[in-house]
Amino acid sequence: MYSNNRQCRHFAIALLLFAILVPAVTADGMTFLGDPDMMLLQPENDQAGAIYYENGYENLLLSVSLDWQQQGSQSVWIFPVPTGPQDVKIDVIGGFPTYDGTSISDKYAMTVGTVAVASASYATFPLTTPVFLLAAAGWPSGFAAGAPPSASGDVVVWEQVDKSGLHSEVVSAKNAGALAGYLASKNLSLPDGSFAMLDDYITKDYSFVVTSVENVTKYREQFPSRSPGISGPVYTESGSDDALGVFVRFPTDRIYFPLKPTRVYGNRTVPLILTANGYVTPVFPGNTGSRASVSYLEQDTYSPPASLKDFFNGQDDKKPFAYTKILLAVPAEEYTDDLWFDNTAPPEVSILSRIIACYPLIGIGLYIIFSVLAALLAGLLVFSRGSVKPARLLAHGLWNCMTLVGFVYATRRYLVLPESEKKKRARFVGVFIVLFLVFVTAAAIAFEPSFAALLPVSPFIIVMMIFFGMFKGAVTVFSVFTGHAVYLPYDKPVLGIMTLVGLALAAAFCVYVAHRIVRYLND
Repeated sequence: MYSNNRQCRHFAIALLLFAILVPAVTADGMTFLGDPDMMLLQPENDQAGAIYYENGYENLLLSVSLDWQQQGSQSVWIFPVPTGPQDVKIDVIGGFPTYDGTSISDKYAMTVGTVAVASASYATFPLTTPVFLLAAAGWPSGFAAGAPPSASGDVVVWEQVDKSGLHSEVVSAKNAGALAGYLASKNLSLPDGSFAMLDDYITKDYSFVVTSVENVTKYREQFPSRSPGISGPVYTESGSDDALGVFVRFPTDRIYFPLKPTRVYGNRTVPLILTANGYVTPVFPGNTGSRASVSYLEQDTYSPPASLKDFFNGQDDKKPFAYTKILLAVPAEEYTDDLWFDNTAPPEVSILSRIIACYPLIGIGLYIIFSVLAALLAGLLVFSRGSVKPARLLAHGLWNCMTLVGFVYATRRYLVLPESEKKKRARFVGVFIVLFLVFVTAAAIAFEPSFAALLPVSPFIIVMMIFFGMFKGAVTVFSVFTGHAVYLPYDKPVLGIMTLVGLALAAAFCVYVAHRIVRYLND
């Protein structure tokens, strides 16, 4: 027969096992100003694009990456569009969208962890309430108007925009030679080896967007804070304030990015970073896909800056905002075709998305299953054979849906036991808690195997989160009572004492609750 003190110790052991078994799930607490991958790119050596696809129309925004030291105006940037020129709209806009989303795999892991922790917290209420409250507190927490179509021999200019020192226009050409002649009349030239490629586009009835520098001085005036010799745009959370982009809108059945023109750079590696709204599947040319990084991410809220309203079809906040990000850095000569996208997510991404969307139902279902199984096994382990029927134990596990309070109450009032077995009720509840937490932990690891690596350090993580949660509480209480903000160099000793006292009170609360549960069950 167990004494009350010994049974209280069993509850304390159960609580310790909870801290060890339930893996701590942490989110990336670091904060970046925009997309850190974007900051790696150098303007004169990269391609950066953003795509917003909706209702059969693609909005394509390509950053104008020009050499900051450039003194002349002989640069030309040309890229194909897979539709007739009459359907293409263009603009030159300031700013470039950057996102700060969480990858679908990380979001899935956090969802699994959330379900596990929520299940453990609900099932052990109020025994572990201080643990969860303190751990939670310490958690690191319109288009520009173009000119009428004008003919120049075998080249037709359908629309043109002059803005921010750049001149951009939509053109169609009879052949590459005609396009080269048109550019030569503007003192612009095409890279060597590009004629055959352009002819290939022309035979497919593609149109072209041609962008050139009309006024380098005016272009530089867009960014007065930028010093000569410093390259690379400065990004904010929602978009770049230090970038110009050519905006193109056109109808298409598949998402498209003009990758093949980059081949003119030969064996030079030109990095590409590209984003597209939604979860889509890129179809890479050749074997470049094996060296590409494709990420599927979601951002809780994205608020486009005013300069990018047209890019997002005039929409405001997007909640949530899912997007696909591609990083590709291979020799340009391997870009044997353009980059196309299937407008569907890969199967594994679709599965993760469905699990995330249905996690409340999945969590509730697993909670009920683990409750009845834990009650059955705990009864078989604690009570003498034949004392309670297995069916009765399974049904009794459903009381855990009313938290530990309901389970303890039902164990005391409704679990019919022989007189010799009644003193085992406290032990039964303790074993039930341990088994339930083991099931929750095993399920979390089964859904997300990477959690297994966290098991050895889970106690340390939980203790640190509880400590920082109590410290933050001490800071709040100190500020309220003193009427001034905390100044750590002087107030740290007082806050340290308040934190330790708070931790002692929280531990005392847990012990007191465990003691009251044992006494209630044994009365």
